[in-house]
Amino acid sequence: MKSSKKIIFNAECDSCGGTGLYQGFMEGPGRAVVCISCRGTGCNVVSLKPFEGRKRKRGMEKVRFGSGLILDCPGESAWFSYEEFLEKVPAAPKSKATKRKKKAKK
Repeated sequence: MKSSKKIIFNAECDSCGGTGLYQGFMEGPGRAVVCISCRGTGCNVVSLKPFEGRKRKRGMEKVRFGSGLILDCPGESAWFSYEEFLEKVPAAPKSKATKRKKKAKK
């Protein structure tokens, strides 16, 4: 399997809209706090690596679907084997390399 390179670039911070400042209802008019998402820079570094297929996780015996809650304590029946997970939960398709079309010159 050929290793793909990561793509790294700066993207505008979604939290502050690129200003580096966050103004919510607690700050009041004319006041803001330094954005905790971008630490005031206005951007976040985004790192993408093409998906080459689901990887295996060593040492797994049982898995379950989580609810995203901190206090998530399902019964024993919620768990299933790792092999069942691999069989029944489809992996996403691998990324396909695409080439950009060149714009026609006017």
